[in-house]
Amino acid sequence: MSRSSKTSAIANILLLPAVARKLAFGTLGISLVLAIFLPRLQFQFELESLFAESGDHSFYLYQVEAFGFDNDFLNLMVVPDESSVYRWKFLEDMRATIKALEQLEDVEFVYSPLSLRKLIKGPSGVQTYPLLNAASKLQSDSLFIANDPYLSQAFPASNVFVILIKHRHFLDAKASELFMEKVKPIADTLPYEQHYLVGRLPAEKEFLSYIKTDFAVFLALSLVLCGVVLWWICRSAKLVLYPFLISVLSLIWTFGLMALLGVPVTIMTSLLPPIVLFVACSDTIHLIAAFRTSGNAQSAIEKVLAPTFLTSVTTAIGFLSLLWIPVSLIRNMGWIAALSVLFAFITTYMLAPLFLKGKVTSVNSGNSLTWILQVTKRYGIAIIIGFFLLTGTGLWASLRLNVDAYLLHDMPSDALTVQSFNFSDEQLGGSKPYEVAIWPKDTSKTIWDAAVLVEASKIVKYLEQSYPVANVLAPTKFMQYARHARHGIYDLKQISRQDQLLARRIERQSSIQVVSEDERLARITGNIKEYGSLNTNERDAAFKEYVRKNIDHEVIQYRITGTNHLIDQTHHLLAGSMAKSLGWAVLLVSILFGIYFRSAKWSLIALIPNVVPLLITGLLMYVLKVPIQLSTSLIFVLVFGIVVDDTIHFLATFKRSPAGTTEEKLDYTMETSGRGMLHTTITLVAGFALFLLSGFGGTYYLGFFLCIALITALITDWLLLPVILRKFNRN
Repeated sequence: MSRSSKTSAIANILLLPAVARKLAFGTLGISLVLAIFLPRLQFQFELESLFAESGDHSFYLYQVEAFGFDNDFLNLMVVPDESSVYRWKFLEDMRATIKALEQLEDVEFVYSPLSLRKLIKGPSGVQTYPLLNAASKLQSDSLFIANDPYLSQAFPASNVFVILIKHRHFLDAKASELFMEKVKPIADTLPYEQHYLVGRLPAEKEFLSYIKTDFAVFLALSLVLCGVVLWWICRSAKLVLYPFLISVLSLIWTFGLMALLGVPVTIMTSLLPPIVLFVACSDTIHLIAAFRTSGNAQSAIEKVLAPTFLTSVTTAIGFLSLLWIPVSLIRNMGWIAALSVLFAFITTYMLAPLFLKGKVTSVNSGNSLTWILQVTKRYGIAIIIGFFLLTGTGLWASLRLNVDAYLLHDMPSDALTVQSFNFSDEQLGGSKPYEVAIWPKDTSKTIWDAAVLVEASKIVKYLEQSYPVANVLAPTKFMQYARHARHGIYDLKQISRQDQLLARRIERQSSIQVVSEDERLARITGNIKEYGSLNTNERDAAFKEYVRKNIDHEVIQYRITGTNHLIDQTHHLLAGSMAKSLGWAVLLVSILFGIYFRSAKWSLIALIPNVVPLLITGLLMYVLKVPIQLSTSLIFVLVFGIVVDDTIHFLATFKRSPAGTTEEKLDYTMETSGRGMLHTTITLVAGFALFLLSGFGGTYYLGFFLCIALITALITDWLLLPVILRKFNRN
């Protein structure tokens, strides 16, 4: 049975009254069931969802077993009204705040400068004494702290008091939000206007707020804009209702399934409302255009069923290729978006018999588009040269795109989280946790072995002076403090048993564990500024080179780890993962083209105009200095997955054209499919333009480049395809 016979048979079955009723009731039933689950839809933003699956992640989990999560901390930074924190009234207020925080259920411990104790060597050994606990000794205590290299770290800025809050690890957004609702009132009751909460929880909470806002805005405006665009195209209430209903049902099916499966709305899937609504319209618009041209549903379905099935599959492949990117956040986006495209195709034809009935009056669609063919005929060589130069330059530029990410830079500059982290960077030398794991190569030795500590001290010195890492804590710090208290020196080459006992005691009193229970693993922890993933990777490379040349690897081993390192490594892997993802999408779509058109030549013809928008997008990103990051990594795959649709409809119409010569076929194609391509492009551009309203910088750029790529794809199909077809389809 030929392809046309198969589509004719399917059209006949779909249009049978009994079948049409069953399909309509089936669609309604599925929609109602999935709609029941919509209230269960959850919103989530967790830094862990940005981690790539890698060896670094496995080691991070090993590190977590020994020391816990490195980002389960909150810094409450308070700026006194006076010029210094060494004021008794101010310290009393801090004590009251610390006491209130310690009483919270999910707080494991609170550490601050008020936790400090000085070491004094006496006849019976080294004794510890409290600091800052008496008004009469405040001046002498402040001088003692200022002159002590270890204790002075607690006051990296003399005009900022830092309270470190260690909380339990929260597994869901609701629990962390409830915890923040307890902490924030305590901070807000302070009689000091300038105070900041810095940490993962407030950052995730504000990110989540922006995600919810974007989702609500995208959903509401998508529905309104979709209706407006469809009315402009169809000018018929019945024909507007058809694609609009398909889009709404696709939304219900998509988000109902997410709620049913417990998949939350994230920073990526919050983009789905415009994507689902406007991509879902595309197939319906082509079907309506065919219905208006042929005048009956049977003929319309026969004409566009196969092309729309192919466009749905190719778009789904584009989304599914995101599974090659080893980040759960993006993978979830890929398979959910792919399902939504298939949902749209299914509902389009399940409900087609209800709307494609009777006769329809063709709306005056404006002037003929065949003038474009005259342009391509007259300037064919110039068009080929122009596109060749553009794509060549685009390829050159695309290969030079940088992978760079500033997670907080995606947020508006006036966001409270951005201001808090910037303040921490300026006043405390850093806001992002930085972790290096160290361990003795000889398993018979411990971290407290003199040779191990000597090598570790070189690492600490480099990190503090050259990287730089602020507020460093390491086993070497505790040992140096112990050595200074007992001997008046910081040298680590001669360490006694008593030195080790005192260093262990100091570490326990600090509350922040840096040595594992078995003393075979340690951490060097501190804070760095928001350098961006590119600059941070360069600093890491320089650090590794220093360690390679200056550290005895027979004594000590090391590894950079921690939350922020994993996020930076995720971005570092993006370029390769994105190229692999795009490569698979191109390969699979090319195979489908070959199967559908039954010709390798036609597969190549279909592929060429869809590579052009990708390379022009790369060129534009390079010119505007927009780096590849999590959100912008979607651009190329989404562009390729979506822009192939118009090419398929153009070539499918060309091949089935009843006309004889190539020019006659082109005229027929431009008159029948050209306007549908224009309408679908306008629809998609209108939808993706909503991303320009986002509070996230990455989402804004995603919308901007998708709009440019869609317009470029339409121009390419209109100008380049006719020139290519004249060359390869001579009559």
